[in-house]
Amino acid sequence: MSQIIYSNTWGAAKAHFIAQTKVANTPTLVLATDQRQADLLCNELALFNKYKLEILPFPEYLHEPFDDVRIRPDISAQRSHTLKRILEGADAIIITTPYAIMKKLPPAESFIDSIVTLSIRQIIPQEELVELLDKLGYLPVEVVTGAGEFCLRGGIVDLFPITAKEPIRIEYFDDEIDLLFSYNVENQKKTANVERIELLPVSELLFTSKELSAMDLPDNIKENIDNFGKFAGHHWLVPLVYSKPAAFTDYISDSINIVMLEESWVGLFERLWVSIVDKSANSSIPNPTASFIDMPEIKRYFSTKKISIVTESASDEGAIPCKYRSVKARFAFEKGNLYYSLTQALKEIKLLQSEGLATVIAMESDRFTSLLNDFCRDHEIPLLEVGSVSQIIGAGLHLYRNRISGGFISEADKLVLITDEEIFGFIRRRSRPKQKDSFSTHISDLEEGDFVVHIDYGIGIYKGLHHMTMGDIEGDYLKIIYEGEEILYVPLERISQIQKYIGIGDAKPRLASLSSANWSKLKATARSHAAKIAQDLLKLYAER
Repeated sequence: MSQIIYSNTWGAAKAHFIAQTKVANTPTLVLATDQRQADLLCNELALFNKYKLEILPFPEYLHEPFDDVRIRPDISAQRSHTLKRILEGADAIIITTPYAIMKKLPPAESFIDSIVTLSIRQIIPQEELVELLDKLGYLPVEVVTGAGEFCLRGGIVDLFPITAKEPIRIEYFDDEIDLLFSYNVENQKKTANVERIELLPVSELLFTSKELSAMDLPDNIKENIDNFGKFAGHHWLVPLVYSKPAAFTDYISDSINIVMLEESWVGLFERLWVSIVDKSANSSIPNPTASFIDMPEIKRYFSTKKISIVTESASDEGAIPCKYRSVKARFAFEKGNLYYSLTQALKEIKLLQSEGLATVIAMESDRFTSLLNDFCRDHEIPLLEVGSVSQIIGAGLHLYRNRISGGFISEADKLVLITDEEIFGFIRRRSRPKQKDSFSTHISDLEEGDFVVHIDYGIGIYKGLHHMTMGDIEGDYLKIIYEGEEILYVPLERISQIQKYIGIGDAKPRLASLSSANWSKLKATARSHAAKIAQDLLKLYAER
């Protein structure tokens, strides 16, 4: 293994350096230290992407190893799309993390063979299509509202491809696809005719539920498959159902350039492996650590590669210093109220502009952006919003509406990038609407076994009030069971988000799934609710 270390890459200068040094016709793999850094890096590369490089995120799961929860559809979408583009030979920058690439995957041949293409006048019986959707991991629901779902109604199949912005309706004539169009979730009206759609896997177990049930698996796993199909947490079964599961490194080219954002990158993998082994003790899956690439394999792979390490400072005396400067020295003025801080910052920006440097201010906050716009208008300072450095005009002042890790100065590129934190001393994120309580429910209204409706998660079964400690907070929690035995614990003080279900007749309602967005997306305010999951829910368990 050979390493070259580049230092002095302050804040977003890492992304700038990666974009500037990308070798044509050779993909680049960037390993961020964690998902937060990976997300910021994607934002930064979008800004510096004046050569229209393809940026492919391969995100990690948003849950801990061996947790019995489903992979979120948007995460599945990004992972599947990136794997497909890698196998197609995309000349891209791939952004990922150690946790993401240590998880074993289906073999590349199985992945490619599983991709389904549907088109007008194609002959495919509905029963065959339903089997294919089950193989891909699509969830059967009563009404399609979220990515990765499908619904069969007579001669109509509704489905929501994980890479699409809207669901697709398929109308049959016998076994032939007669009509294919996208439609609006809320009003069910057609939005556009479609000639062809491509369906990527939502699941990493590319078998039908029947095929999985017929496999020689432990009894507890077979029981879950028989009861719930591809149950929450089934993605940990990859090493049990594939004789030769693949590593992420099996998908990528041998000639790929590798960039690490941490000098002690081996330690990142080692600490993660220790955590995996520790958490495996509570798993009911045989040999659970087999779901991950182990440390000897990680070291063996990277030992044959040339690695570039891009960091702010390096302990290695042989590190190559990049020609970036930190903005902290130029914006080290005492922070006061917002107007004072902005006034001081613009004085410094004018000095930089006099040196011929264009300035980009990165802001995610709506409030800070409004303040900046008002300030610039009052002082007759032109401000241009940009999505890429290719839109920069001269040594002017520009606004980038996204969050980044930090600013830098590049005199070679005549560019200054600063953040709201460097101007005001703290960060404000984009404002989001607050959710209002909807129901007037009292604990005395509920009995154990009642069907209840949660404002965000839909229909479940109330299983009593439990006094417990979650996330270091002791209190009373309502236990609600959802499809697949998934469990939601709701703090008692949020009981107003729950209402006893009132149905028609004696028919039992279908339980909602915590992994899908069925309920919340049926309401006009659903998109504002999605970001509040962490506020409404102290902890989510999924038990078989």
